[in-house]
Amino acid sequence: MLTGMPPATTHAPIGRIAAIAAAIVVVANVAFLLLSGLYFNSKISFTPQGEVPAFDAHAVAMIRVQFGVLSVLVAVAAIGVAVAARAVSHAIMMVMAPASLLAGLCAAVYGLPSVLAAAELILGTVLCVIVPMSWRGSRAAWSFLVAIAAAYGVVLFFGAPKVRGVLDVGLWTTLILPGLNIVALVGLVQSRSRYAS
Repeated sequence: MLTGMPPATTHAPIGRIAAIAAAIVVVANVAFLLLSGLYFNSKISFTPQGEVPAFDAHAVAMIRVQFGVLSVLVAVAAIGVAVAARAVSHAIMMVMAPASLLAGLCAAVYGLPSVLAAAELILGTVLCVIVPMSWRGSRAAWSFLVAIAAAYGVVLFFGAPKVRGVLDVGLWTTLILPGLNIVALVGLVQSRSRYAS
């Protein structure tokens, strides 16, 4: 055995991961700032009084803040998954359980389609059961959790414009949950070796 050698690590140092994630967040936000500026400047409404910007300064600022929050939350979750894939991905999915239950209750109360309410309530209940089972090492629960994270990520991503309209919130706000689901999916897949049969 060699002495004096540092122990081999399986993960990149947290500082390097955080620096890369921070750089990506900064580049993405600067690009969004520039591109959204071009977009907002091109959107002009014509009124009898003349040309009026379609977006006021407050709306533009809120859209940019929402994008910033999305990028930071997804980056922080990705850093967490890089450091502790299994723990962070299970934590994200555990947060999705009460979020699904709440979404189901809100859908029922506010008269949204009953299928949506039932699906969210069932999914929230299932998540409450399978996340702890997966954490304890159940391969079946883990595989079902992977499928739910993937499906939820895709469905919420493509459903974001509809959710935005129903909840009257910004599009970038509605993309937070699908972003976190995709990060959870990556973490669950990275921890697959713990569930080998």
